[in-house]
Amino acid sequence: MDTRQCETVENSQVLNCQALNSQALSSDPCGCSSGYFINFSRQVGWKRLDLAILACLKENQPLILIGDGPEHKNLERLANRNPKLITLHSVMPQSELKEYLKNAKAFIFPSEEPFGIAPVEALAAGCPVITYNQGGAKDYILDGKNGLFFEQQSVDSLAKSIKKFNQIYSESENRTEKNKEKSTVKNQAPHSSLLSPQEISETAEKFSNQHFKTQLEHYIKETLKIEGILFDKKQSD
Repeated sequence: MDTRQCETVENSQVLNCQALNSQALSSDPCGCSSGYFINFSRQVGWKRLDLAILACLKENQPLILIGDGPEHKNLERLANRNPKLITLHSVMPQSELKEYLKNAKAFIFPSEEPFGIAPVEALAAGCPVITYNQGGAKDYILDGKNGLFFEQQSVDSLAKSIKKFNQIYSESENRTEKNKEKSTVKNQAPHSSLLSPQEISETAEKFSNQHFKTQLEHYIKETLKIEGILFDKKQSD
């Protein structure tokens, strides 16, 4: 098959997040005044959620894990090393999950997957993603814009990216606070290099139902148009 004739239309469904607003972004559902990291997924070994816990413990950062599965008990044991930092929720209503995502510093995605719907849902909520630099995440994470990569599937590598993210976040937040009265930008991001929450949300739009429908309709129309031109050409010959 000639791949030059192929066109990709993303068909993955993401959360139907409402428009972001300053009130939603300023709330803090878990009471972590310094901000928190988050992950929601089925808790199985190959997702390497242990790396997220151990890296956050190493950097002394709050982490919320949402989900259940065969690894839940093992993750609980790791979390008990510092239960003030690491919080596990087996289940959570979707409306509440959206608020947690909107207010998290970043979504941590330590696994290698062909796509990864959870991080795209995080992006749709305006939440940047810290992810392993392999697999499908490379197709939608723009390093330094809507997230950060870590290069090795290890505690040290992930911890390094968390530290880097916090430095960007802290420096930019301080700079934003000093210039707060002068700023005229709405929904401004608290980080200089990362996109604003609204812009991060927009990077996930290509995976929405509406975008899929629009792109598919466009592809069908263009295909029919091309076929029509070819038919007319044959007739004229």
